[in-house]
Amino acid sequence: MYKEQLYTFGSPTRDTRGHVIAVCYYALVSIDSFLTKVDFTKVDIVKFNDIGKYRFFYDHDSIIHYAKQRLEWKFEYTNIAKEILPKKFRLSSLQEVYEIIMGKKYDKRNFQKKIFSLKLLQEL
Repeated sequence: MYKEQLYTFGSPTRDTRGHVIAVCYYALVSIDSFLTKVDFTKVDIVKFNDIGKYRFFYDHDSIIHYAKQRLEWKFEYTNIAKEILPKKFRLSSLQEVYEIIMGKKYDKRNFQKKIFSLKLLQEL
């Protein structure tokens, strides 16, 4: 699992009931690990691309938007995608993760060429 502190939100106007501070984190967890350990009475699963369809209380929509933006930035300069893939995976699975997070399609040949040029993967 990969976990990172996103930001501390503390504007005095973010909650009408008073000055509330929120320390926010985001995590990337493999699906196998998540499904075996999550308490489904306490969480809802929402597809990454469907987050914008939901309404949230207070400033939570802007917090989620910022988390999505941070994740996109991370995907541009790190190999963070490995945190949500199994130890052995197909390049098509890696490309699918990138396409979901970045919100765009990639040419298969160019994507593979770029990934191999980084020398981060071992071909099996």
